[in-house]
Amino acid sequence: MARHHKRSSSSLTLRSESASSNNGSSSSDESSASSVDKRSSLASRKGSAKPRKLEKKPMSAYILSKANKTTNDRKGQGPIRSGREECMHVARWIPRGINMFVILKDTFRIARYLEAEEAAKTSTDSEDEDVKRERKEALGVVTKDAQERHLRTYQRIVFSVPYLRTLIRGRHNRNKLETELNSILSEMQEIIGQIRSEDASHLKPFIGNYAVAQPGVKGLEPPIFSENKKSRARMGVNHPQLAGMLCPVKHVNAYHNNPKKVQEQLQNGEIRMNAAAWPALAYPGDPPGIDFNIEDIQEGFLKGHILKRVLRHIYTSPSSALIDDGELSVTRSGNAKLHGMYKVEAEHIAYALVQSRFGISSRDKWQETDGNYSYRDAYYRTIKAIREPFDEAWAEELLEWWNKAVFGNKRGVPLFDISDDDEDDDDLVLMRKQSAKRAAAALKSAASVSTPVEVEPPFDPDISTVVPSTPATSPPPEEEPTLPQQKSVPKPRPVKPAEQLACKTSSSTPALASVPPPNADVLAASDKVKKRKSEELEVDGDGDSSLSEVESVSNSPVVPKRGKKGQKKTATAAATKKRKGRK
Repeated sequence: MARHHKRSSSSLTLRSESASSNNGSSSSDESSASSVDKRSSLASRKGSAKPRKLEKKPMSAYILSKANKTTNDRKGQGPIRSGREECMHVARWIPRGINMFVILKDTFRIARYLEAEEAAKTSTDSEDEDVKRERKEALGVVTKDAQERHLRTYQRIVFSVPYLRTLIRGRHNRNKLETELNSILSEMQEIIGQIRSEDASHLKPFIGNYAVAQPGVKGLEPPIFSENKKSRARMGVNHPQLAGMLCPVKHVNAYHNNPKKVQEQLQNGEIRMNAAAWPALAYPGDPPGIDFNIEDIQEGFLKGHILKRVLRHIYTSPSSALIDDGELSVTRSGNAKLHGMYKVEAEHIAYALVQSRFGISSRDKWQETDGNYSYRDAYYRTIKAIREPFDEAWAEELLEWWNKAVFGNKRGVPLFDISDDDEDDDDLVLMRKQSAKRAAAALKSAASVSTPVEVEPPFDPDISTVVPSTPATSPPPEEEPTLPQQKSVPKPRPVKPAEQLACKTSSSTPALASVPPPNADVLAASDKVKKRKSEELEVDGDGDSSLSEVESVSNSPVVPKRGKKGQKKTATAAATKKRKGRK
């Protein structure tokens, strides 16, 4: 019984513990449920305080909500982001691929002034004088180069983020849209500064291997430990090898001849290091700039090994920095793929130059200047050297070299394109060329078959004279009125009977039906003429009489007769002619 009592008591204690635990869990659940209820009640209160009515929604809120929707909702186009999130995503790319030292609010203000200036030139509307004066004053203090740079940066950013264009061009409730725009630009500016610092700090552990020409053979002497502040202080001009890379390339030969002396001159400022002098690290060689030719400064410029490794590290991946050209590394998506970078441009090379020089310097935190050296000036000077070169062929060859080194193709990321570069391996290229050959052969055969043959005009025996043909270039001759041709005299033939002559004359009368009938005087005159001609026929011989008779009948005007008298005279004349013809 005692044993049974102990068991029951233990079971009771277990039940009580489980119940207490259940009560505790239920109390926590109740507390969480109560908190959720409170939140929902607050949300319901807010919703009840400001009911959402689409018909009364202001236009500015509609524009913001429409632009803030998903901007990338198609398959295969990356994650879905709202308009504001897309702005923050593009902000991470701005220092790396658009403008490293951009101040967004200034850039947007100047670019919008430039757009307004262009619009005012073609507009017929009157403009406020205060607004015009403000625009003139703002643009007057900015150089032409800076204006072009601001406009180019603005256009690229707005093209990448259509939401910003919606905020800029919205017409309703401009105050709210401008507030939203300024808020977004401020957040984007913070991200731009963070990205510069992040890239610089991520390079610290690798910069020692990137600085030497053959990291697998020999490293820096003495070695550096970038994460150690004391070791960092021994970098830059305080390191014998790094000082040669920071040295202006025009003094690099003197540095290699007497390193200690030139290093002291670099430290005390006798040899000035500023953005106007290209550093030796921008040139290839071991050590960098060893093959520099003062007579040809652009030879090898921006092809230094540290630049190539730093650019690969930032845009593709750290694992691809030290691989050989043309070798592929299987890595996760880098910044180039995330932000749609398909080829190397001037801004990428300039960013790599700035980060390379800062990486080997003794500065611990990111700054825009290092003594007299301005990274801002160096960045823009590098871009200008590529975008506005003195030698177009050199700039084109430089970009092809960079694309080959980074993407394995001189044109950038190899997209699906039919080109003639790989005609031995690309069957599409061969198909295109074979098709072109067949088309050319078909055109050639068709041209040989359908060659036009000149045919002489048929000979007309009635034409007694031949008119010479005029050349094709001369204008066509003016048509002259054709005169009746005189027929040649035929041989004598028997005179036709009077009936046929009468039919002939009667057949020709309808052509003159519209002629008004002559009066009595005209009829008398025509009878006299016919009588005189009949007398002439008696005098002429037998051979020519028939011809003259026929011609006189055919040439004499036919006048319609009226009445019986006219018919009697015609019959008498015909009988007379017939009788004389028989003689």
